[in-house]
Amino acid sequence: AVSITLSFEEAAKGCEKTIKVTRVEACGDCGGSGAEKGSSPKTCGHCHGSGQVVVTQQTPFGPMQSARVCEHCGGKGKVYKNTYHKGVKQTFTAKKFFK
Repeated sequence: AVSITLSFEEAAKGCEKTIKVTRVEACGDCGGSGAEKGSSPKTCGHCHGSGQVVVTQQTPFGPMQSARVCEHCGGKGKVYKNTYHKGVKQTFTAKKFFK
């Protein structure tokens, strides 16, 4: 949430304000994959490319199955052999929203 303080005159007549916004964007080097340049993705061996893992738990009512996001590929179904970072970066951008 962003909070902006305006005077009565600014609100009545209008004004221009510049605020800083933090946003997360994909890395320009890896495109958000986190992989080193030139490496190619492989199918995740834990979820077999589905991005989900089915878990079976024994309950008093019998076995219950539930699906969860694969922890190894983050739900993408693909993994890279050599990763060097998370593939995202935070940027701070000044934007004008009011005129």
